[in-house]
Formats: sequence, structure tokens, C-alpha cells
Amino acid sequence: MKRYPWVKIHGGARPPIGPDGRALLHKLNHVGWVLRRPVMVTSGRRTPREQHYAYMDFLRGGVLAAPCCSRHYLHSWASCLRQCASNHCRSRAADCIIRLPSGDWVNIGEDHAARAVMRRVNLCLPVGSGETWHVEIGESWRS
Repeated sequence: MKRYPWVKIHGGARPPIGPDGRALLHKLNHVGWVLRRPVMVTSGRRTPREQHYAYMDFLRGGVLAAPCCSRHYLHSWASCLRQCASNHCRSRAADCIIRLPSGDWVNIGEDHAARAVMRRVNLCLPVGSGETWHVEIGESWRS
């Protein structure tokens, strides 16, 4: 991204937008700049439909995802109440990986240097269960 040269957007992902999204991208860019390594957003802003898909996948045994609405069981998109509970829907979260000096990519929270810079710029990994890729602005560290 031209405005954030240390942040890359994975094909198919949408960057966070609006004031919250710009603040998040600015802080992620700072992490990349300090470490001189790119940060890649693998999942940024999501539509309610994309969150529905992610949550249904989670209910079937997939990766942890926030609810798409107040129905906490398998249901169709047609019957979904579309009250996206994920901060991805509000451009307040991004799933990120970072390139290691070796050239490999890892979840951003698995890189100790990245974690240290994230703490300095008020970024956190607020979701437990080992989700070392879900980044938000804040101080709530659960991963």
C-alpha cells in the first residue's frame, strides 16, 4: 500500500478502512518499519456475509471466529440476523503475518521482536486460544 509501505494486503483480503482502519494500518506499518520487515494482512475488513461464513466454519470445527449474530448455532445466511460481532466488520482488527529474516512468514504474534514493537505502539493480540495473528489496537493480551 502506497501510504503504508511496510504493510502488504494478501490477495483477496480487504484492508481496514475509515479512521479506525487507518490507525490500525499506521501502527502495523510502524511495526514493519522498525523491524525492516513487511507485515501482511491476510484478513482485514469483512462483510457480515464473510463473518457468517467464518463463524459457520468455526461451528463445524474450523478456526475460532466471532459470532455473525445472536444465533450461536449453525444457520443459513437467509436466517442470519447479521449483527456482526467481529471487529473485522468495523475495520478494528486484522489477521497478520510477518516475514522473518529467513524469508519465511509466521503469525505476527509468534515473532518476539514484533510483539515487543506491537506493545510499544499499543497493538495487542486480544483473542485467546493461541490466535497469534488477530491484531487490534489496545492493551488486552490473551495470546
